[in-house]
Amino acid sequence: GAPWAEVAGPLIAEIRDAHHRLWLTGGFARDVIAGSADEVNDLDLTGTVPPGRFTELARRMRRRNGLEFRTRVSPHSLVCSAAPPRGEERLYEYRTLKTDAFGFPACGSDLGNDADCRDFTVNSLYYDPIGHTVADPTGRGLADLAARPRRLTSLHARENPLDQAGIVLRAVKFALRWERTIGCEVSGTAARLAHLPVTAWDGLAPTSWERLARDHRKALGGCDPGRQMSVASALGPAAATLFTLLLEVRP
Repeated sequence: GAPWAEVAGPLIAEIRDAHHRLWLTGGFARDVIAGSADEVNDLDLTGTVPPGRFTELARRMRRRNGLEFRTRVSPHSLVCSAAPPRGEERLYEYRTLKTDAFGFPACGSDLGNDADCRDFTVNSLYYDPIGHTVADPTGRGLADLAARPRRLTSLHARENPLDQAGIVLRAVKFALRWERTIGCEVSGTAARLAHLPVTAWDGLAPTSWERLARDHRKALGGCDPGRQMSVASALGPAAATLFTLLLEVRP
């Protein structure tokens, strides 16, 4: 019943027939591996196909199977996506195995390097839909996923304040999602953020704040502000300051 249901099988087959590798990853792999397939919303993919070639293969698959969707490649992230002719919900998002070795968007690496570019160990698992195998390049993703409470451990090493703010936002989102069911342990991410001063966000441009505010509304718009602040405070003073600003409340 998912919007991407009729696209997934033909797309995976098209990539396989082009002799490239493809993995389901991100939230898709995390929830399926955890036995929570009913929570899967987005079809997240990665693989060895370069962005331009992937778009070409997706269009070929669309024509061959009589499907209708619009394709797009983001110049900022090199993420390939597709949407129905009418509507903005994405059928899938694909990103070629990523590298952070350059000062600009780049791709073409391996599972280990790609995992290092992701936010948390539990989101750095890779499911091969052809061989039905799971890869855990960090060596910690499966254990953190199975732990009770679930461990939210950040891998993200980039020092860009906007990237760090994104990690804080997602950490709070996942912690609140799991706190009343399996629980969530955030100490690993708090340790990664411990070096940040409370002034870490002072240099963010207005456009960056607009993006953060938009992402905050999308991820946590319906959540109690007090609960948000509680988790943010557990992540450290810098995280608490960020949420104070986003929530426009006084600590």
